[in-house]
Parts: sequence; C-alpha cells; structure tokens
Amino acid sequence: VHVQQGNASADFVFAFQTLNPVIGTDDIVLSFYQSDDTVGDIQAAAQGIIDQAQAAADVATGAMTTVIDPQFATKATAEAFYPPIAPTYIRTAFCDSSQVAGSGAVYRKNGTNVGDLVITLSDGMTKTGYTLASIPVTASMLGARGGGANATAAISALLAGSYPHVLIDGSYQTDGNHTISTAKKRVECLGGSALILRAPVGTVTGHHPVIDIAADDVLIDGDLTIDGGSHAGYQASIGIRVGLSTGARRKRPTIRGVKVRNLGLAGVMALCVDSPTIEDIDGYNIVTPTGGEFGDTVYVAGVRKPIVRNIRSAKCKRDGVVLTYTGNLNTTDVLVDGVFADAHLDSPSAGVWVEMTGARDPRGIITNVVANDCLVGVAATDANSEIVISNVRAIGNRLSGSSAGNVFGVQIQSGRLDNWYIDRYNTALQLEPNGEYQFALSSQVGSFATGETVSGGT
Repeated sequence: VHVQQGNASADFVFAFQTLNPVIGTDDIVLSFYQSDDTVGDIQAAAQGIIDQAQAAADVATGAMTTVIDPQFATKATAEAFYPPIAPTYIRTAFCDSSQVAGSGAVYRKNGTNVGDLVITLSDGMTKTGYTLASIPVTASMLGARGGGANATAAISALLAGSYPHVLIDGSYQTDGNHTISTAKKRVECLGGSALILRAPVGTVTGHHPVIDIAADDVLIDGDLTIDGGSHAGYQASIGIRVGLSTGARRKRPTIRGVKVRNLGLAGVMALCVDSPTIEDIDGYNIVTPTGGEFGDTVYVAGVRKPIVRNIRSAKCKRDGVVLTYTGNLNTTDVLVDGVFADAHLDSPSAGVWVEMTGARDPRGIITNVVANDCLVGVAATDANSEIVISNVRAIGNRLSGSSAGNVFGVQIQSGRLDNWYIDRYNTALQLEPNGEYQFALSSQVGSFATGETVSGGT
C-alpha cells in the first residue's frame, strides 16, 4: 500500500503482515516497508546498526558499573553475577549473609581463574579471579565472625596469605598453628581483639604455636590477646613463635602489644633470630605440665642483638624473661629493659634469667627489673660475663624459709650490680665461686671477693 499524502506517512510504502486474514473478521497489521527515499532508508538502516552496537556497549558498561557498585550485598551475590566482560574491580558491602559491619571489601582482577572471589562470565565457561585489594585485609573480610564461625580458615588465610597488611578485627576462636610466611608483613589488631587456641583432641606433642612467624621483617602490633585455655592439649602451646633452632635465621621480627594467657611452653618464643624486638608483652599463667620444659612469658635463645623491654609476667612456671645463647653484643647494648614479674613460685624460676654457658662471653645490660615473689629476682649464671644488672628491686614476700629450696634476690656468676634493693629472701646475693664482681652500693663502688661481707647498701 503506497500512501501518497499525509502528515506522518506520505510517500511511505506499507506491507501486509497478517497471514491469510478472514475479511471482515480479522484485524490486518500493516508495517512500514520503505519510503520513496531509498538512499535515506539505507542511511537509517546503517544508523540502526550503529545504535545497536552502542546499546551493546552500554550493556557492558552497565554491567561493570553494577559490579563495582556497593549494591552487591555479599561476596556470594557478586560471584553469582554473570557479566559479559570481567571488570577490573568488584565491590561488596558485606562478606556474607551475616552482614558483619566492616566485612565489605574491594577486589581487583588478578588475571587468573582463582582468587579470593571468582566470577563466571555470561558465556558460562570463562572464570576470572579477584584478589582482595582492600588495605588492610581483615579477618571478617575472609568470613570470620563472632563466636568462632569460620575463624580457623579465615585467620589461617589472613596470616598465610600474601596480604602485606592485615587486621584481626574481632575475638575469634581457632585451632592454632597459623603460619606467617610472607616477608614484610604487618599484623595489627583492634583493641580488645583475641585469639583463643581451641583445645585439640588429646595431647599435642612438640611445639604448638598459635602464630608461627616464618618470614623476615614481620610486625605484629596491637592489642591482641592469645588465650590458650586449660585443656591438656595446651601443654605444648606457644602464643607467638618466631624462628626455629634449625634452618634459615629469621630477621628483624617485631612483636609488640600482645597479651598471652594460659599457655604451655611460652608466651613469646624467639629461636635463632637476628635483631628481634619483643616489647609490651603481658603474660599470665604460662604453665607447663609437671616435668615439662619452659613456662616463660618471653623465651629468647640463639639470637643476635635482641631488644626485650616492658614485659609483665605473673603466675608463670618459670621466668618472666629468659635469654640463652645470645650473641653479637657490646657491653653497652641493652638486653632487657623493664620487667615486672610476680608470683613465679615454681623451681627454678626468676624474674629475668640469663644463661649462656658454653656460648661466647655474654655482654649487655639488664635494667629496671621488679620481681615480687619469685624464687630468684635476677640470675646471670655465666663466668667471665660482662653483664651489668642495674635498678633491681626484688622482694620475696612469701619466700622466707620456702620449702622449695634456697632462694636468691640476685644470683650472678660474675658481672656488675648497680642500684639494687633486695628484701625477704633467704639469700640476698648469691655469688658463684671463681667469679669477678663489682657492686655499686649507694655512692660507693667497690670490688669484693667471695666470702667478704658486703655492706653499705640495702
């Protein structure tokens, strides 16, 4: 049908579209076929193709916009989306349906088909992986929730992953043995955060660390609490361990601001490590079973240039701080600065114990030690040492006549003792035979041999 005149359809040709209509009964559909302007029709058709292509691009852009929009409530929702192309970033508001505040994250495409988040494109086959791009990465981003849900998997992934900066953002219960194997990793903890070492079945043999540092330049910093509980499985537990007695020496770990509670072997243990810094550690009830080893808030062995300071230790089986076989020290290097030890009543135990027999001559300074109710306030049991012990206050309130055996305010093989106050011990000073000693008593500095009376101080 050719239309000759009209405001809308002049010069247009329409074609019948209804097949075999019943005349007088069926509606007949006519549609535009062409106009008298054939060239214009061709141009319009070409523009239509262009418009369709643009529409397809808009769809892809819209898909990308949708993916990076926080309207993806959870990681599972994002993974269920099937865009035609893989966007560079994906964002979620929460990790899972529990909608834990702060668990949302940004993910970046990593060029593989695996990752922290994986999507399938609209072709139904192509998978694209995404890695967490948020800094820091938190335990809740990996699915950990209050009450311990998914905590073991999340904390292990958090500490073992390649994330350079991670945050423990809640109180979680885990089964321990979380290894940090990425160098220059920073682990922080929100105030009040805690890791609880869940009781394993039966008795654990060997060392069983909650956090095991197996890399260089690792920093653990924050108000973290590691609590082992009281099950028999905790007999071999360690709060944080760095290094091993065999293998490559770890370098420059820093462990700061950690509370360690109810563990077996040690709160913090450093073995064969270069330049560790262990500070602001609060230890309580580090108790090995009868006949067991260690039982210290801080145990340092075979290290070079250690810095140990601001340690609080209470009701531990053995020592607040023990150092053995340290090396590469000058006489002016501070070994230990600031220890408060209380109620270490098992034998042997001390506020600070330095034992390096068989190693190079020990050197350094131990200063600012307060020991209450410890069998020994400070002990340095090595001949020919150049250790200076200064500012020691040791009070044995409940130790006079203790059935545990002899107790000493300060026990030294040789060295120097400055500015000391010792009271209520069976023996104030235990001077081992064949040693060389030097004491500062009030304003006096004198040299004394074994058996001489030392007076002039408290």
